[in-house]
Amino acid sequence: MLFIRSLYKLSLSFIVSGSLTWHVQSAPLQLADEPLFLGGADPNVFFELDDSGSMDFAILTVSHYEACQYDKDAPDAEGDDDCRSQPKQNGLWNTYGTAWKWSNYQSRWVIDYQGYFEYHYMFHNSDNKYWGCRGRGIVETCGGFENVYKYDWRGGSSDFNVLFYNPKADYGPWAGTGLGNTSFSAARSNPQPAVAAVTAQAQTTTQYAVPAQDARAATSGYSYTKNLTGFIYHVWDDSHGFTGDYPRRGNNLNRSEGENGKVDLWDNFYRYTVDAASVTREKVVWDVETSGDDKGKLTAEVTETITFTGAEPNPPLGQPSRTVAEIQQNVANWYSYARRRAFVAKGAIGAVVASNTSFRFGLTVLNNDEDLFHEMPSADIKNYQGYNTQMLNDLYSFPQPDAGTPLRLGLKNAGEYFKGNVSDGNGGRRPSPIIESCQQNFTVLFTDGYWNKADPGIGNEDGDPFGGGGSGTVSDVAYYYYKHDLDNDATNNNVIPNDTDPATYQHMVTFPVAFGLTGTLEDTDSDGWPNPVLSISSTWGGDPSGTADKPEKIDDLWHAAYNSKGEFVSAKTPEDVVDSLVDALSEISSRDSSSASVATSTGQISSDTAIFQAQFNSGDWSGQLYSYSLNADRTVNQTTPNWQASDVLDAQNPNTGRTIISYNGSRGIPFRFPANYRSPVAATEMGSAMISELLSSAPFLINTTDSIEISENQAYGTALVNYLRGDRTNEGVSSTDFRARGSVLGDIISSDPKYVSAPRLTYSDDIESVSYAAFRSANQNRIPMVYVGANDGMLHGFDATTGRERLAYVPKSVYKNLYQLSETPYNHRYFVDAAPTIVDAFYDSAWHTVLVGALGGGGQGLFALDVTNPSQFSEASANNTVLWEFTDANDADLGYSFSEASIAKMANGDWVAVFGNGYNNTEVDGYASATGRAVLFIVNIKTGALVKKIDTGVGDTATPNGLATPALIDINGDSVVDYIYAGDLRGNMWKFNVQSPMVADWDVAWTSGSTKHPLFNAGQPITTQPSVGHHQSVRGQLVYFGTGKYLEYSDRSVNSQPTQSFYAIWDKNETDLTSAAVVRNDLLQQEIQDEFSTTIGGYSYNIRTTTRNAIDWSDHDGWYIDLVNYNDIPVFNSGERQVTESLLRNGRIIFTTLIPNGDACSPGGSSWLMELEAYSGAGLPDIDTPFDLDRNNVFDDVDHSYNVPGVNDIPPSGVESSNGIVTTPGVLRDGTQERKYLSGSSGSIDDLVESTGVQFFGRQSWRELD
Repeated sequence: MLFIRSLYKLSLSFIVSGSLTWHVQSAPLQLADEPLFLGGADPNVFFELDDSGSMDFAILTVSHYEACQYDKDAPDAEGDDDCRSQPKQNGLWNTYGTAWKWSNYQSRWVIDYQGYFEYHYMFHNSDNKYWGCRGRGIVETCGGFENVYKYDWRGGSSDFNVLFYNPKADYGPWAGTGLGNTSFSAARSNPQPAVAAVTAQAQTTTQYAVPAQDARAATSGYSYTKNLTGFIYHVWDDSHGFTGDYPRRGNNLNRSEGENGKVDLWDNFYRYTVDAASVTREKVVWDVETSGDDKGKLTAEVTETITFTGAEPNPPLGQPSRTVAEIQQNVANWYSYARRRAFVAKGAIGAVVASNTSFRFGLTVLNNDEDLFHEMPSADIKNYQGYNTQMLNDLYSFPQPDAGTPLRLGLKNAGEYFKGNVSDGNGGRRPSPIIESCQQNFTVLFTDGYWNKADPGIGNEDGDPFGGGGSGTVSDVAYYYYKHDLDNDATNNNVIPNDTDPATYQHMVTFPVAFGLTGTLEDTDSDGWPNPVLSISSTWGGDPSGTADKPEKIDDLWHAAYNSKGEFVSAKTPEDVVDSLVDALSEISSRDSSSASVATSTGQISSDTAIFQAQFNSGDWSGQLYSYSLNADRTVNQTTPNWQASDVLDAQNPNTGRTIISYNGSRGIPFRFPANYRSPVAATEMGSAMISELLSSAPFLINTTDSIEISENQAYGTALVNYLRGDRTNEGVSSTDFRARGSVLGDIISSDPKYVSAPRLTYSDDIESVSYAAFRSANQNRIPMVYVGANDGMLHGFDATTGRERLAYVPKSVYKNLYQLSETPYNHRYFVDAAPTIVDAFYDSAWHTVLVGALGGGGQGLFALDVTNPSQFSEASANNTVLWEFTDANDADLGYSFSEASIAKMANGDWVAVFGNGYNNTEVDGYASATGRAVLFIVNIKTGALVKKIDTGVGDTATPNGLATPALIDINGDSVVDYIYAGDLRGNMWKFNVQSPMVADWDVAWTSGSTKHPLFNAGQPITTQPSVGHHQSVRGQLVYFGTGKYLEYSDRSVNSQPTQSFYAIWDKNETDLTSAAVVRNDLLQQEIQDEFSTTIGGYSYNIRTTTRNAIDWSDHDGWYIDLVNYNDIPVFNSGERQVTESLLRNGRIIFTTLIPNGDACSPGGSSWLMELEAYSGAGLPDIDTPFDLDRNNVFDDVDHSYNVPGVNDIPPSGVESSNGIVTTPGVLRDGTQERKYLSGSSGSIDDLVESTGVQFFGRQSWRELD
């Protein structure tokens, strides 16, 4: 069912003065990844970070048995007796080592004790909070890991010690540090220079005795570095296991062949030694005596040694192939940024914050919140970038204290912060961060898992057997703040429920993060929860109470996530943590909406007229394309569609019933996964880079040499491509399934559907050597099509009569994100999200119908297809259909391609596509612009080769500029482009002169030296294509455009928004800049005069009237109207802006405006349809009323605004939409009337009956080209 929004008038809330405050862009745009009009308050995400002493540790092991359990000759092992039959489960590495003590007599360190210790660190660095290990009930002074490798290799493997260097992970600097990569030969122990070294006094506690001769001393900025030459790491091969319940040695030896999922001492492994100029890889195999006196004796044998100085040859066990330099860099970054438990937490928080710019983040720590407590941004902060940067800097600089783990109390403090009950340290309370009634509130609890101390004072909230008495578990605390309304107000329960979380009151959802640790419970079906299924009050493992570090406390964290409708994250690497959290925080409500314009099948209403509308559902991000007929009264019959594309597409066989093609960089290809992904066929299959991008989430590394892993990757890639083609057999809810879709057709948001049937342009027959009239005649009966881009990664071409998909195209430039479409949960992003341009063009001695599509927010690229004959579409002929792709790899000045292309013939004889460079071209993606300037591109229509790039010279890398969709103008009727107009983010309206047959002469129309000058600077962003018309009474053109943007999350606000305007600027075609330049003071000002509600003929409207000031072209260089009512007392700015294409028809300029919803908890917004006199910007004269408001098919004074003679009885200039935010209307001629059909954000279609106008401007010798 469609979400219907009733017409209403927004409460205007921003007071403006008589002068305008111009918007100045201060950074790259924070482009939204979903429709802004969906509404919803930015979610609150509060990080509660464990700052206990154990977070300083650099070891975190999986459950394991000690070395002496396997090896009878291991130190401290005696005979055939079992060493210990219980696994170690406290996260530390229990192995044999040496403790040292200071000898005053000898004035040096001497061996104090040798035995089994729990190791805390892998390096004995001077900034370690504690000494190296723990044994004999005290903390000992132990050597580093180098001294214990000879007894137990496993501590140097990330499969055993999850914090250790993982060769499959990519390590990098913390987000926002600016510190860059670490030096392998001088790697910092702590990457943050502001962190001081630990002092001897800080090391001395009653529990951890430190010798007085501690060499460590405080400094103002810790800079201890280490040369990592000789670094050793191990790669585990699960070659053996054991029979029975635990491993046994000697005469009781129970070693077995084959994998068992446990890192056993007697498993084979690879040892890597990273030196200054080479890396040595050794394969180590364990041999075990099975009989005789030496039965059970383990002997390690190196069976293979390889030293390499370049890329590693044939890396084993699914490792990536890296060069020596890449391995060194990765090791160095791991050492400095991910070696300790706290480092992983800091890095993960930084990455999550950097990748979620629309979230409101706050942060504190368990023990020292007076030293580190960042409240969430106040309600008046809309751009969080600066706030987040300061928060991260404070986090990175926070020194690790010596304290316990009061996890339960910390989670309680987070809940009380959401309630506004936490002390600010100055006698007051910190305000609750909940600023909207629909706001979702999350606490992310980072910990190494083992809580102790600090009774939270919350009892057995969830009813499980282990929460009795006055001491609750973490799961009890989580459930308490989930089930209790955080603001105790039952009248504002507006939180949007979803399938996971049905609560509508304000509540806290908890996401515990526990660094790869597991408890006693198991998830056997990969759905994220234990098996068998447990309830809130079930027994989740054993009793977690007490101070001991035990796996039951990990089960309690899992239980906490379940109780509060969160997710439990247990991940090894910072990448895993970030990916898991981003997935977990991707919750959104379900609504049906539309933001694309309608397409019409004809320009004149007839019996077979069809209206085409695109929609989407944000619950499952499915899309719809409808074909509607008209009712007898010319309204749209939305009750009974002619067809619904999603239903038709779901019924098409994904393998044999669809034609889906792509581009491999040199030619068109079928969209099929290669038969052998390691050796694709260049002529007919995807390229290696495309395959690599598709396999980003494959089960194994793409360059694996293991035959089984290759086979599984092949199966995954084939299944993924089949899924994208529409195969639904692998959809499901398990973590091993692909995402379940509502329909195969993905969401259609910003791509307006375009209808194409018989050619109908009016080129003269002598424009080319082959008659255009003959081309029109030959194609009169070709299959009518509707083309539209969708965020399923494809441009779709549907048969306009039946709804059957005849063509789909997957641009090469979206491959890097295609795998995400199958991920669960799915974080929405754009793919092919701009409207295509479809025009007849001439090349190869023949006429063709060419489609040029753009990605919009989906990427930095455009593509071209030959769609002349839809009956010939096939995968076998893909190369005949695909013409080219143009991306930022072709030219780094191309940004996100929000600019749609125009197609036309140039003065040099070339047929071309012309487009602006779009936005954020300085994004760091390997093809960042070196200038950040606004640029116009002109490329050959057949080949995509760059014909001309015109640089405006305006923009920089810190605040990149961008050019919007251009308008191409032919002023002499020869169908050849003379001028091009386009606006940019800085408010410049540029004119480009391309009249010369010499390409080198094409440039900005007014250029003096290296400086380019615009026709006009509005000081307000221009993000739409201008309309251009011939001046009615004098030479030159009038250029019409509105200002504003609706691209970033901050653009949703109605508060503190700069006033936007609509302009008409007179281009006098002067060559002299002094006489050509136009400034705002030279323009006639029109104003919104009044806004009111009225009922005419039984129909209710919100109406807007405007002034009708006369223009004097001897004094004025154009006109403007600000989108604010200056006659209101007080004057308000409602955030109104003009961000859709305007229409110039019959002496009128027609445009829609957009007003975001002032209530963050309500979706949608509103729009005004404005119709003004194009000549002067005035409201239309009395004899030219635009709207038939009483719907009697007569345009008279009854349709005037007040319909009260003598009382402001004038035609309205604007009507507010009853259907939310609307886009550019589709227009149909109906005899002497016009019908305008407007698709709104509610999903419905408005229609308005309008007059065609009585004004005539005489012969217009200009023509706007497509």
